[in-house]
Amino acid sequence: MRFVKRTLIYILVAIPLIFLLNYLKVEGPAAIVIIFLTFLAVTLGPLFYTILGTRSLVKIERFLLANRSIPSYYINYTVANRLDDEFEETMAKLLKQYKQKNKQALFKTLQAHYNKDIQNVLHEIELIQPVEYRHYYQAYYYIERREFAEAHDHINRISKAWMKQSLLSYMEYKQGNRPRAIELAEEAMQAARGLQLYVMVKTFEREYPELRQQMEK
Repeated sequence: MRFVKRTLIYILVAIPLIFLLNYLKVEGPAAIVIIFLTFLAVTLGPLFYTILGTRSLVKIERFLLANRSIPSYYINYTVANRLDDEFEETMAKLLKQYKQKNKQALFKTLQAHYNKDIQNVLHEIELIQPVEYRHYYQAYYYIERREFAEAHDHINRISKAWMKQSLLSYMEYKQGNRPRAIELAEEAMQAARGLQLYVMVKTFEREYPELRQQMEK
C-alpha cells in the first residue's frame, strides 16, 4: 500500500514538472538536476519534517514504531516511554554500529543520563560533538552536583531554546521551585519540534503529572 501511494505521488509530481520544464524550455543537464532535486525533496521531505518539524505526537509515535528496526530512531521511543530493557538493547546496537569516538561518547552519556548516572561519564561528555550537546550534558552534570553557577555558564553557551529551557526547568526543580520548573518545561515544549518534542512531552508528563492534566483540559 505504501509503495502504491508513493508511486502515485511520484506520478502526480512528474507530469506537471515535465510540462513545466518543457514550457520553460529547460533541457539537458539543468533539467536532470531539477528533476533529481524535486524527487529528492518529495522522498526525503516528509522524513525530515517528521524528525525535525512536526508537532503531531501521533505522527511521530507512528513513525518511531514503524522504524523500530532502526536503532537511531527507535532509541527515542524507548527513552520517551522508559522501556528499560528495550533501551539497553537498542543502545547496545548503537554502540556496536557507531565506532567514532564522538558518537560513542554521546551514546554512553545518553545511557548514563537515562540511568541517572551522569556523574561517572564526565570524561565522555568532553568528547561529544556537536559542541552544543556537549554544553547541554555538561550543564546537566553540574545541575546534578547542585553547582548552579557552573551549570549557568554552559547553559548560556547554548542557542537552542528547547535545550536551554529544559535545563533551566530541571535547575528550578532541583532547587525545589516546582511551579517555575513546570512553567519552563512548558516553554521548552513550545520551542521543540519533531522527535525531541515527543521525548520531551513524554518525559515531562511523567515527571510533572499536573502538567499532563493541564494539557488534557
